[in-house]
Amino acid sequence: MNLSTYIRATKKTYAVLGFGIAKTDFDDNKQLDSFAYTVSSGFRVPASDQITGEVNIGYTVLNFDRAPLATSPGPGLSAGANGSQALFIRGIFSWRPTELLSVTFRPIRTINQSAVFNSSSNTRTGGYIQASQQLPNRFGLTGVVYYNHNQFSGGNSRTDHLYQARIGFDYRTVKWLGFQIQYMFQGRQSTNSNFDYYANAVMFSIQGML
Repeated sequence: MNLSTYIRATKKTYAVLGFGIAKTDFDDNKQLDSFAYTVSSGFRVPASDQITGEVNIGYTVLNFDRAPLATSPGPGLSAGANGSQALFIRGIFSWRPTELLSVTFRPIRTINQSAVFNSSSNTRTGGYIQASQQLPNRFGLTGVVYYNHNQFSGGNSRTDHLYQARIGFDYRTVKWLGFQIQYMFQGRQSTNSNFDYYANAVMFSIQGML
């Protein structure tokens, strides 16, 4: 659950106060059951007629329901861990330089529950940029670049770099119905080579708008 309160600071600017809670339960390993809460503050502002944005910065505390065990509760299961804390960042900024072009940027930094053996949580830092260009005759072009840095806690000491690039071409037959084809390249580089991978994909979708 997440709750945000907006308080008008000026004619176009709002201060933001945020609070969130997350409860995670596991079926097999109850040592990883956890409860996390986040407190943040930030602002929402239309910097100009072309730029709007909101950013929240705060702190997340992750606590486990049970104290860690001296040994694993079973084959391949984590013995649990002490709680973790991390800086929290979440934002969205939109830039619309023309009527036909829009650019969106989303930064993020969160701490998440981890089910990876010998690790209790991971801190995710990254974001993505998306650009959409409307073309003549109801055609459009969309591009996305995404990057994510994952740092795992505990004795695992694993670090992942995830990245993705997508480009899509769409056509809207009528106002409420469209089609899109996308090419995507994604991969992960990890300090544990067992988790390295690369993938190429082509996706076709039908989009409906109400």
